[in-house]
Amino acid sequence: RRNTASIIQAEILGKLGRVQEAQAYLNFVGSDEPQQARMKSILGRLAIFQAQQLPAESEQKASLARQARKELREAQLLNPLNSELTRQTMYWIGKSYELTGEHTEAIRQYDQLSKSYGDTAESMAALLSKADLALEDGQAEQALAGYRNVLSTVGDPVTYVNRLLPLAALRKRLLRACNEFIDTYKFEAAMALVDSLHPVFSKMEVTELKAQNHERMAVAKT
Repeated sequence: RRNTASIIQAEILGKLGRVQEAQAYLNFVGSDEPQQARMKSILGRLAIFQAQQLPAESEQKASLARQARKELREAQLLNPLNSELTRQTMYWIGKSYELTGEHTEAIRQYDQLSKSYGDTAESMAALLSKADLALEDGQAEQALAGYRNVLSTVGDPVTYVNRLLPLAALRKRLLRACNEFIDTYKFEAAMALVDSLHPVFSKMEVTELKAQNHERMAVAKT
C-alpha cells in the first residue's frame, strides 16, 4: 500500500511541477518489476516536465528528453503486459521527441500508438498532438483533418473523461488552432474547424466564434 501511495503522490506532484518532491516519493517504491515499471514511467514524465521549462535550444533540454526516453523504454521492458503503461509511455516518448524538434519521430510514435490502441484516451491525445505538429509545420489541410478526427472521437462532453487531455485543455488547443489558421491566412480552414466544434463547444459558442472569426478575417484582409 505504501508503494502504491508513494507512486500516486509522485504522479500528483509531477503534474503540479513539483519535480524534486515527486522524485523523493519514488524512493519508497518497491523492487518488484510492476512497481519499478511505474516508477520508471514517472521518472520519464518528470524529465519531460523539467525539459518543458527550458529554452528550445538548451542542451540540458535535449539531455532531459533523451533521459526521458530511456526511462520510458525501460518501463515498457519491465512490464510489457501492462497495456495502460505501454500506451502512456508511447505517448510520452512522442512528447520527448517534440521537445527536441524531432517531429518525424514524434509522429511515428503517435501513429504507432493510434494504430495499436485506437479507442483509448492516449490515442486521442496522440491524434491531437499530431494535428498540432502539422499546424506548426504549416500543413493546414493535414492539421484540419487531424482536428476533425479528434473531434469525431469525443462523443458527449458530459461523459467525456481523459486524464491526458481534459476537456478544458482540448477546448483551449482547438481555439488556438482556429487563431493560428486565421493568423496564417488559412481562413477556409479556420471556418471549417469552427463548423466542426459542436458539441465540444455549445451551438451558441460556435455562433459567437464564427462572428469573431469573420471580424478577424475582415481585418486581416485589409
